Amino acid sequence: MGSGHRGSVGGQLEHFLRESVVNPVEITLGGLMDFFSKPVGVLKPEDLEALARSGIDENQTLEFKSALPNHELNNDPWVKDRKINDAAKFEVLKRLVAFANADGGWFIIGLAEPSDGGTYADRLHPLPEPGDLANRLQQLASERIDPPLSVVSIEPVLTDEGADEGVVVMRSPRSRRAPHAVKGGTEDELLPAVARA
Repeated sequence: MGSGHRGSVGGQLEHFLRESVVNPVEITLGGLMDFFSKPVGVLKPEDLEALARSGIDENQTLEFKSALPNHELNNDPWVKDRKINDAAKFEVLKRLVAFANADGGWFIIGLAEPSDGGTYADRLHPLPEPGDLANRLQQLASERIDPPLSVVSIEPVLTDEGADEGVVVMRSPRSRRAPHAVKGGTEDELLPAVARA
């Protein structure tokens, strides 16, 4: 074998995809391996569309919402007034902490589930001003997670640049500094997020 890491299965797959004339999205389980191997900051709308088309279910390392998690149905304060209410702040931070304390994971805001109640990605549901939302969530994460998550990525992916709409993608890898907690939350609320898998 040549130099580098091509001797591993992952290295062989990477080499095959790089050298292949076949579209990698078509041959990597609906684009999933391609999506999850990219840094958050380089994701494009096509990557999110492939994820939505894949019909992947939410699981221990992937969660998505069409809007900010909120206890008020059909009343997302971000869409209405560009505000993040306290419940949404806590829910987002709790998920980032849970992923960091376990095996890491992805939290995507702007991917909708089907109306039949399924827990799989169905379609894009762009939010207004995703760059501003991502910046605010990044600031909240740096201020309210203890100890701080040094490698959390929170980035916007514009789906319609002219209208400033898109999706917010967050990745919180497993942390060596776990357990983490959300400042201002109660221990009862954080107990599931603090437990290590």
